[in-house]
Amino acid sequence: MKKIFLALSVCAFTLLSGNAPIACSETGDPSRIVVCSEIFNALGKTAGASKEAAAILAGALTDKDFFIRASAAKSLGLLGDKDSALMLKKLAGDENYLVMINATAALVHLGLSGEDALLDLLKDNRSEVRGNVLGVLTTFKDQHPDVILEMLRDEKNDFVREQALLRLGENKFIQAQEVVIADTENKDPGVRQAACFALGQIGGPEAGKFLHKRLSDDDPRVRARAKEALSVIGDRSIISLLWQDVKERNAFLRGSSYVALANLKEFDVLPLVLKEIISPDSTSHARAKAAEALVVLRPHVSELSTKALSSLNIGSLSSDNLEISFDYKIGGQSLTMTLIAAINDVKSPLHQDAPLVITIMGLMDCLPALHQALLMGDPDMAASAASALGEMKDSSATEYLIQACKKYGCGKI
Repeated sequence: MKKIFLALSVCAFTLLSGNAPIACSETGDPSRIVVCSEIFNALGKTAGASKEAAAILAGALTDKDFFIRASAAKSLGLLGDKDSALMLKKLAGDENYLVMINATAALVHLGLSGEDALLDLLKDNRSEVRGNVLGVLTTFKDQHPDVILEMLRDEKNDFVREQALLRLGENKFIQAQEVVIADTENKDPGVRQAACFALGQIGGPEAGKFLHKRLSDDDPRVRARAKEALSVIGDRSIISLLWQDVKERNAFLRGSSYVALANLKEFDVLPLVLKEIISPDSTSHARAKAAEALVVLRPHVSELSTKALSSLNIGSLSSDNLEISFDYKIGGQSLTMTLIAAINDVKSPLHQDAPLVITIMGLMDCLPALHQALLMGDPDMAASAASALGEMKDSSATEYLIQACKKYGCGKI
């Protein structure tokens, strides 16, 4: 399932680019695009001053696949490699919008271009350009929420509105409250979801009223977002609904209830969350939300007394050194060890999702297993492992990522 999802994502970028035939890639190998792009992204976040990594990425700037060129450009900017400046300047005029955006952003990161060059692209007449620029802005300290709010007032495209709302929510931009509230009633469910998220982050005296309206939304994903947003602002009036929805078959409603109950410090959700992570029937989304819930609960677990722990009667926590080396237990085995075992067992139902759970929970003890997963020979697992290592900013992963580049033919080595 994950392989299909990643391949379709690459197809979507190709179709939106407007300058390629209807195909998943220019070379016909979406698996290579996915794994190389994830490896490049990880190198950008972890490789630091590695000359070998910079050389690999620079070599990929001439790759036949636009997605790989775009990923390499982005990563060179994050690495701070000024030796690639001339090639990046050329790519800033590339006919493919994704390459052009990432090359422009890289030049800004390198201090060779002002941020105005990137912000000007928010005025582009192509919605795919505006939407992807909003995504690139997450790599900058100043995401310019004032500029985003101004563009949002006149934005007609649903995808772009969604991305803009997410950025405003992440920035907790109170000045956007009026626009955000209006979009909780938007005709597009994706926009309504993003508006619910943003409103929960921004808060305000009227936030609860508008979020409660969305609890009866026709779209379950909107209802899920509204529940989480209400829990963020501390609304305990939804407790009974949350406990009802943990029994939902719909993964979005079930997963959002896990996170919301955790936000509201409902510790009795622990056994359900742990069961969700290891269940053979669980979806990637439900596992991810269960992992989020565990992260939310972790800082508060040490507040529980030994008596409170035993009253749960689930044996799901290790009470030794909770604040120093915290881990959950499942069936007498630590969650960390369960995830490591799943990475190494291709028959495990948790195999492909293990890196995702590890990333969300920040389980640093799993890094060596992720290093080895890069070289297993499975491009899907290698892509997942690279993504995890990048998100966890594992500087010790560089040599393994470079080996994976060689294994999967990423860049000119």
